[in-house]
Amino acid sequence: MRRLLLVLLLIVTLVTPFARPVPVDAAGQELYWDDDGTTFATFSANEHVTIVFGTILFACDFFYPTADVYVVQGTPTVGDTLTDVNGKQNTVFGATGGLFSDTIAITKPSGTLGNGRYTVVYDECQDGKLDAIDAVFTDAFEVVLPSTLPPIDPAIVTLKSDADQLATRMQTALNLLEMYEEYQELQSAIECIKSLGDCIISMIVDEITGAVIDKIKELLGLTVDPKVAARDAAVDTISHWKGIAADPPDPASQQHTVIERATPTDPQTDDPLVTAEVALGNAHLNEAALAEALLHALERYQGAVAAADGDWALVHARDIQTFSTLMAGQLEQSSAAAGDLIIALTVTTRNVDGVSTALTADRQRIVASGFFPDEERLLLNLGMTQGDVDVLRSRIAGATGTVTESELINALTDLIVANSAAIPNLHALAADMAVIIDGVLADPSTAGDFPAANASGPYDGVEGDAITLIGSASTSLSAIVAYDWDVDGDGAFDDASGPVVAPTFPAAFDGYVGLRVTNSAGLTSTSYAALSVSSAND
Repeated sequence: MRRLLLVLLLIVTLVTPFARPVPVDAAGQELYWDDDGTTFATFSANEHVTIVFGTILFACDFFYPTADVYVVQGTPTVGDTLTDVNGKQNTVFGATGGLFSDTIAITKPSGTLGNGRYTVVYDECQDGKLDAIDAVFTDAFEVVLPSTLPPIDPAIVTLKSDADQLATRMQTALNLLEMYEEYQELQSAIECIKSLGDCIISMIVDEITGAVIDKIKELLGLTVDPKVAARDAAVDTISHWKGIAADPPDPASQQHTVIERATPTDPQTDDPLVTAEVALGNAHLNEAALAEALLHALERYQGAVAAADGDWALVHARDIQTFSTLMAGQLEQSSAAAGDLIIALTVTTRNVDGVSTALTADRQRIVASGFFPDEERLLLNLGMTQGDVDVLRSRIAGATGTVTESELINALTDLIVANSAAIPNLHALAADMAVIIDGVLADPSTAGDFPAANASGPYDGVEGDAITLIGSASTSLSAIVAYDWDVDGDGAFDDASGPVVAPTFPAAFDGYVGLRVTNSAGLTSTSYAALSVSSAND
């Protein structure tokens, strides 16, 4: 909530976390394959080549430290054109200090990377050639494939491609949204400075009580910026889609996969644009939870297949079938939320295009001659040091990009298109897994002792009313002795027990409920169903 001295706090915030490191040379770049600082790694079949800890420079960038990462063979020299052995380089986005973690290749047969030693190059300016500032990690890793490669289902290959597209489209939309929010805040700060503090004085009388309350909440750790929470959800979703695109086998396949979802965010405002952005963030919370579960199920299924463990392959095949079906429905909801945000951008009274225009004019003046003496005196009187003022000026000077309403709408439209392309492929994956499940059950080496949980659904109801959940369609060769439910989404099946339960939900939300069944042999199985709880005021 924006209360007393918000603009001052905003100015101070803009000074500290966004101060750029000044690149001196390429020595500041790093590449490690694990948390122990390993600089050389060996990969086998169906593995993703992931830089666990890397750093890039803030060299040719404005908003994010960004670089293209190339996988090449041999050692390129300055001026050489860079060509990734996979056919396409990987773009990475650095966090504070240029830190990043990303998958840069996938070994055969899931990917295209075959036997050999490989060099990694950080193309800092993303110009497709090796410059003096770029980092070259010669013979950074090797690929050693077994003589017989494990198979991969064609529907999983298609899902990998869809996941890569979804991650890319979502990253583009996220970058533009964050740029717009930052430019808007920078421009608000500049306007306040130009008014010589009138914006602060006008807030004092009617906002003092709310400011005290907000400060107490902040000290208690109860204040969460809903727009930041929405963007964090998108970051998590991007990460999990990238994981699915890589999708190596998980040798630790003898474990169940559960869905854990975060608590939906309250927009804390009636502003239609913020409300729509937060609603999209909440849709991405569910999408992230499902993508993470689908990722683990895919990895564990392939791990079980590689280990010739039919029973656990059956468990994970059922999970893939469930999660891919749920994800298809979730992508429809995410697209609807993205569509609502497009509408909000279209009808908003904010001059979205004007933010970049106004900021450009003020930036040119501040870059050319600095703040006016009265403006600088105001900042110093508000407690900023001269160093803080200089850093703020540098930050404003760096705001050279633009973001328009049409760019935001186009990015969200591209995301909707990517969702629409993935939905039928998710249904195809579920259908393929049904065939695989039948095949595994028919295999004499599969005991089939695990139960098959069935949470039925989908379910809907109203907050405060009991909603009946039915698990009695679950099956098992031996008697089912326990039905345990997870209705709060924390991953623990401790909220209700029985084949039929009727919990109540205190607030409206869209999400999932989980069922775990246990048979007399002590074996368990889980299943999930979609749940939509509407507001009692609707």
